[in-house]
Amino acid sequence: MVEWREMIAKIQDINLCAENDRMIWKLELSGRFSVKSVYKIMLSGGEKDERAIFFWMVWKDRLQTVEQLIIGKWNGVAECKLCDQLETRDHLLLCCSIARQFGVG
Repeated sequence: MVEWREMIAKIQDINLCAENDRMIWKLELSGRFSVKSVYKIMLSGGEKDERAIFFWMVWKDRLQTVEQLIIGKWNGVAECKLCDQLETRDHLLLCCSIARQFGVG
C-alpha cells in the first residue's frame, strides 16, 4: 500500500505539455529499449527497480491478466474476481472497484 501511494503521488506530480512524448531507455546509448539491456542489468547486480519492470509490463501490455491468458489459449473464467467484468490491463489498473477505492479509476 505504501508503494501504491508513492506511485500515485509521483503520477500526480507529472506536468503535461503540448509537445509530443518521447520515450528514452537510459540503459542503451541509442535510447531504445532492448531485452538484452534489461537482462544485463539484472545479472550485473546493478540497481533493480521492480516498479520500472512493472511499468514496462503495463506499457507493453504484458501483465498476466485473463485477457493475456486467453490469447495463450487458456480457457478459465474471464471475469475479474471482484466485479465480474472482463479482466484486462486497463480494467485492473483503472476501472475495477478496487482501483476506485484508491482514487485511480
